[in-house]
Amino acid sequence: MKALTVYQPWAALIMAGIKRIENRTRRVNYRGPLAIHAGRSRASMDVLRDSTIKELYEGVGELGECFGAVIGVVDLVDVFPIEDERVRDDAFAVGPWCWLLENPRKLAEPVEATGKLGLWDMRL
Repeated sequence: MKALTVYQPWAALIMAGIKRIENRTRRVNYRGPLAIHAGRSRASMDVLRDSTIKELYEGVGELGECFGAVIGVVDLVDVFPIEDERVRDDAFAVGPWCWLLENPRKLAEPVEATGKLGLWDMRL
């Protein structure tokens, strides 16, 4: 299965169905199931200073406490540039490439894994 490492709090927000757009510097041709790996780094947690993001994050429960593990699977259904009208009103769309994620499915238990840059292959 293809996997993508995403730092917290973004990984938990994706799995909660709150964040449907993942921003990347590259587009990919892959479409289909995509395991979401919550990266080990806590460097992005400083975004919780933003009260709106903090409020959203507080609602994700134990998903937000996972670091260095696959926490679920989503479907990567499309990839389009930030200029596309389909993401114009999405607060999480900052580009340059917007990966549209749907149908989040949480794993019963997180699976420890070492993440990688870009799409990577893993076995669940």
